[in-house]
Amino acid sequence: MNRFFLTVVPILFIILLFNPINSPYNDWVNKTPEDKANEEAKEAAQKREINRKGFHCLSSWDGSHPAVKKYVKKNMRDPDSFEHIETRITPVTEGGTHQLVMKYRAKNGFGGMTVSSAIATIYNASCKATIKSIE
Repeated sequence: MNRFFLTVVPILFIILLFNPINSPYNDWVNKTPEDKANEEAKEAAQKREINRKGFHCLSSWDGSHPAVKKYVKKNMRDPDSFEHIETRITPVTEGGTHQLVMKYRAKNGFGGMTVSSAIATIYNASCKATIKSIE
């Protein structure tokens, strides 16, 4: 009985673990070329939509635009007090740009916390920013 468990059970475990019938690899192998092409086209369309909306230029960590955030912090009285609130970006225009508004909180000259915003133009292809104003 003990010998049975030492030989048969590990073999059954290995067969179940590497079962080729339920493998996710089979989903890709068994797809027709048309299915693969449709799936790749869908992924490409999703990527184009993300680029059109401008999200590819924003940080996946906090949603800010890194260059705009760096510029604002560099021009503050107390850069350590900077707190990003939100960043909003418009879809790409015909000229290939996005309009961006970043809200942030920081200390003013009297030590109190104020909410301010920075407005910038972002170029879709390169994600470079041109700061329009800091309010």
